[in-house]
Amino acid sequence: VEVLEINIYLQRENLRRTKWKKAVPMINAHIYEIQQIFQLRYFNQTQNS
Repeated sequence: VEVLEINIYLQRENLRRTKWKKAVPMINAHIYEIQQIFQLRYFNQTQNS
């Protein structure tokens, strides 16, 4: 599970530094909500393992 979490984190950071740097305006307007959903989903999974 840790390897998967690290992989997801690295993929997200890579996207944030490249393709997500100039995000689609509609997505960019909701990026905070998207990040919160991501945190809720994966934070709860990692705390229970």
